[in-house]
Amino acid sequence: MPDVELPEARILRLQEGDVLLFQTVKPLSDHEAATLVEQVEATFPGHRALIVQDGIELTVARIGGY
Repeated sequence: MPDVELPEARILRLQEGDVLLFQTVKPLSDHEAATLVEQVEATFPGHRALIVQDGIELTVARIGGY
């Protein structure tokens, strides 16, 4: 997997059912995308990861409010 530069880290508190959304600057191969999703879901058990290919940004999508 290629090196990925991340912007300054933000501290956040995930809630049950949150989905981590990644937007990439450049296209990822199917293998790279699957590896990223696997690593994120292993690091944050109980949370799903979704990759949208356009700019890298971590966002929390929460159902039912804040």
